[in-house]
Amino acid sequence: MELWSIARYDLGLGWEEFELLTPAMFQALCKRRNIRIRYERYAHAMTASAVYNVNRANRDDRLLMPMDFVRVETPEDRRKDEEEHNRRALGKFLEIHR
Repeated sequence: MELWSIARYDLGLGWEEFELLTPAMFQALCKRRNIRIRYERYAHAMTASAVYNVNRANRDDRLLMPMDFVRVETPEDRRKDEEEHNRRALGKFLEIHR
């Protein structure tokens, strides 16, 4: 059900489209969605930096760049996310095979 909910809610796919996807196709769509999210975050960061920079209290205050508003994922963050994903997947697998 988790894959279906991702397909339906995040990717906007109907049942017929979801049913025709291979695992590789589903993964490619999820990667593409993640890229879109990164672009959207950067666009929001550009807006935030522009608003901040035109409203600085003092001209000597440092100008902020869009990347100052974007969280940079470290290898440690990625490892923790993968561990959490694996933990959830194992839990679901065990639920199914009880």
